[in-house]
Amino acid sequence: MPYTWAMLTDTIALEEGQGALLAFLPTPDPETIAAAAVALANTDGGAIVIGLDKQGVYCGPLDGAEVARALRAAADCCTPPIPLGTPEIIGTPGGPALAVRVPRGRRVHALSDGSVLARSDFGNRALS
Repeated sequence: MPYTWAMLTDTIALEEGQGALLAFLPTPDPETIAAAAVALANTDGGAIVIGLDKQGVYCGPLDGAEVARALRAAADCCTPPIPLGTPEIIGTPGGPALAVRVPRGRRVHALSDGSVLARSDFGNRALS
């Protein structure tokens, strides 16, 4: 996949599945969103897709207001704050999911408990 800047403007390729630049979350859980955002920001940036499970299977309709609340709460869990953009609607065979782009951080980001995460092809991993 191209460099980070390209991920922030290019089409998000769901068919390749999760990886170093792409995280799938079945529900808009603020803690899970924050963890994915911190991990992506601490590596090359990327996107979080809400509404797909780990295998990329659609998990049902999303409530836009609930997603917006979860994104605001997730941003509050990140130190320093991570700018989470406006969700984009992504068409999937099962129905629409929402994608949020996460820029690469200029500083190291942590969760409110001090955990520092990075993203790899296998998901989030804790750094010591």
